[in-house]
Amino acid sequence: GPKTIHTGYRLVLMTPPTCKKLSIVVHETVPERAIQFELLRGEDDNPALSLKIDDNDPNAALVFVFSEPEHRSQLLAHIAGSYIKNNETIVAQAPLSSFTWTTDLRPSSPTTTPDPLHWHTVLVISGKRSNCDKLHSSNTNLPSPESLRIVLDSSKGRITDRLNISIGELLIRRNVIASGHELKIWRQPQEDLTVSLSDIPVPSDIPEQMNTTLKLMQELPSVRTYRFTNLEDLHNFQAAVTGFNVLFDCTPTSFTISRRRMMVPINKEWSSPHTRVQILQRGKQIQLAAFFEGFSKGECMNFALKGTDVFE
Repeated sequence: GPKTIHTGYRLVLMTPPTCKKLSIVVHETVPERAIQFELLRGEDDNPALSLKIDDNDPNAALVFVFSEPEHRSQLLAHIAGSYIKNNETIVAQAPLSSFTWTTDLRPSSPTTTPDPLHWHTVLVISGKRSNCDKLHSSNTNLPSPESLRIVLDSSKGRITDRLNISIGELLIRRNVIASGHELKIWRQPQEDLTVSLSDIPVPSDIPEQMNTTLKLMQELPSVRTYRFTNLEDLHNFQAAVTGFNVLFDCTPTSFTISRRRMMVPINKEWSSPHTRVQILQRGKQIQLAAFFEGFSKGECMNFALKGTDVFE
């Protein structure tokens, strides 16, 4: 079906019926601007939330005072796009070594860039599959595309990355030579990213830098790089995003593709100098994914393994 693009939120504030004069305040958030907030304490030490509403006026803000801390957390989660609904669940959660994103897709680009916000945790939220979906699917662990999103947390802010994608649009890559447990995800230009930043710990130049990045993400393809502290966390994250469980993940000493030449009893061989091999499973389907580096014939290959295949 057609994609549903998140276009931001509209906050509508109304005075209670006891007020003699009815007043309404409407404020809209847009994905191309980072949401700037501050956690405060109001009267009687009640939890409060301040939302900046004018980039040109640092004093212009909406201040909400709540009776309970969870009410403030719920509103902030709704605005940040990370609120977990009744039909949703967290399918993966793990600490991060680092997270970077870039619109520079050149192979020579460095895999790591300075990370001023120090993203430390990632979680994947997915909708629970209905009974009807389960009957038509051999794997009930498949992510639900309607609500599948990646949430990154930092002490300074939050990113909500909606995986609003069609079949064939999600491209991933494992690191081959570089050290560490790294997964790259290539994304087309995206209009439904949500970034929220806390005013207190964030340097003054970070919001504008983030707004520039969000604008580039809307106009250009990008690569998001997730680095994990261990292989198990990476595999859990990969399975939550792709729906494929990782059975095997290693770098063999050699990887060769051979084929017999037509009309001549000679085998032609292509050898990749550096390769990472993954064996992936979704239901009864088993696939082999190979990621190459320094191989002139291509960057990766992925094919199904069948019972009629011959293994030596």
